Amino acid sequence: LVTEGAADRPSVHAAELGIPTVSIGELLPGDGASGASVARAYPETIAAILHTSGTTGLPKRVPRDHRSFVVAARAARLTTGLTPDDVALLVGGVYTNAGLSNVLFALLTGGSCVVAPGFDPALVPDWIAGHRPTWALLNATELNLILDVAARTGRPPLTRGESRLRSIRAGSQPMTPGTAEQAEAWLGAPVFEGYGMSEASNIAKSGPRREDRRPGSCGRPVPGTVEVRILDEADADVAPGVTGAVVVRGPTVFSGYLDDPAANAAAFTPDGWFRTGDLGCLDGDGFLYLKGRQSEIINRGGEKIAPAEIDRVLQGHPAVREAAVFAIPDARFGEDLVAAVVPSAGVRVAAREVRTWMLERLSPAKTPRRIWMVESLPRTASGKVQRGELARRWREAQG
Repeated sequence: LVTEGAADRPSVHAAELGIPTVSIGELLPGDGASGASVARAYPETIAAILHTSGTTGLPKRVPRDHRSFVVAARAARLTTGLTPDDVALLVGGVYTNAGLSNVLFALLTGGSCVVAPGFDPALVPDWIAGHRPTWALLNATELNLILDVAARTGRPPLTRGESRLRSIRAGSQPMTPGTAEQAEAWLGAPVFEGYGMSEASNIAKSGPRREDRRPGSCGRPVPGTVEVRILDEADADVAPGVTGAVVVRGPTVFSGYLDDPAANAAAFTPDGWFRTGDLGCLDGDGFLYLKGRQSEIINRGGEKIAPAEIDRVLQGHPAVREAAVFAIPDARFGEDLVAAVVPSAGVRVAAREVRTWMLERLSPAKTPRRIWMVESLPRTASGKVQRGELARRWREAQG
């Protein structure tokens, strides 16, 4: 326990329980207790160095100052309606933007946080019943795995006596309506999507009310933290509903990657807006819809295809738990599409059946000719699919 003074009530209680305590006063310059010194922090002082997900290349280092974290945490307190009685359940690493930010969101309200030792889909229901959290941070992959384990083991949905969850916050990757509906029914709490990144903390949120959600949207930009624009290839604003590049600016946005001038030159517009690398659109009410990553666009015979769009269609198949489309070299088209499909637990489905189903919903150009059945998808620590790793594994499988 780190406290302000060895004689305060938490320290005394911790000592009675045998918990080691450290007093900040012992570490401050001037008291001579330890000879150590701690530099004073200012809003612009670097608080943490995070890392990007590295889905398309090596991770980049992201320095974030104290102001960015505090502004984001205050905004989250206002937009989520958290109170000192709320308890968060976090199952991912606190070294990620989502993990660290949500710890701060919980603590700034005077509430508390249950930090699990690591994600375990079989244990999450026990943690919810035992620790009594009021909200949890779970991404789409984690929710799918929880539902799969429950289906295999025959565990019934949580009852209101077992759970006092009021909401589940989801991010990292887009969520299909089917996953959200099943998770809500099984866990007994609404799922609210969000959109954030190491470089800008939370960018958009849905909720906290059910009516503040739109199917397929990650929500509205978080007030007081970022502004969001959608730009065309000439960096001009596009009309509502038109897809373009998502750019942001505001007090939670970082000022540049550490020791990487080339990346910084490409990352910002001439007037200082950060290029997130995501494609998306804003509707007339300000809701943001993500369409995929610019770096993942597949050029199949001159047609530009966002794989995330194909992912969403595939994941609507009743026998598909997860899916991800990636590019492979092709002599005729330059690039072609392969769909990696993880079947739902206990379900067998033929690749030909999946492709026929997709052709009924997509144009032939957007329908992958190859459906590859796999046991799991490679992901980063924050849950994002590594399409480059899928392409590498495909090449290995083809010999």
